[in-house]
Amino acid sequence: MSRASHRRLTWALLIVAGLVTVLIGAGWFLSVQKPAWVVELDAKSPALQRLAADVENGLTTLMTEPRVLEKPWSMVLRQDAAGAWLACRLRAWVEHQFGDGAWPGAVRSVQCTIESGTVSLSFLGPKGERGRVSSVTFTPTVDAEGRLWLKGLGFRAGLLPVPRSTVISAMTGAGGADDGPMKELMSVLAGENAWSKPMVVNLADGRRVRVLSLTCEEGLLIVRCVTERAR
Repeated sequence: MSRASHRRLTWALLIVAGLVTVLIGAGWFLSVQKPAWVVELDAKSPALQRLAADVENGLTTLMTEPRVLEKPWSMVLRQDAAGAWLACRLRAWVEHQFGDGAWPGAVRSVQCTIESGTVSLSFLGPKGERGRVSSVTFTPTVDAEGRLWLKGLGFRAGLLPVPRSTVISAMTGAGGADDGPMKELMSVLAGENAWSKPMVVNLADGRRVRVLSLTCEEGLLIVRCVTERAR
């Protein structure tokens, strides 16, 4: 190889190495950025706690009020109300449903963004650790049996699109996801299965409320339901 050819090859390799370095740096930069739609909420805020309580009380009132059986009806959940409940009540609900220790230690808080057709859930990592915001975006779908499916799944670390496994690792931390609700969540996030429990609420008076469909609009989640006699 001539000296001129050797120089050209050397410069080509340096350019390629530089481009790779830039791409890696850009990927790292995007992965540690907190998306603009993720707004940190203070779970200890009295106003936020009141809103979270209002969400629970309002949903209970809507579900238990007298209705014509078998006639569909709808309720609307605002994004800010959903965010308040997630920030203030989700962890306690998870541990009540699945036992102490069910909440993944790598997740400090969960937030949501509701857009036309999709919901995004953002998982915030431990405070002070830069770049610990992982997100999953999906279209919620309810099948004929009342089970929840997540369709059109997309995953991000910060602003960077990543494989599902990256988000699962960020959520579960060193503990893994081999047991309990996290194992089922992995299967749901893979789009392989629906959530096993149907979206049905049994009421104390012998009726039940069954979710028929979920519709996402800008900032709103519309839940279409029907009240039936419990089977």
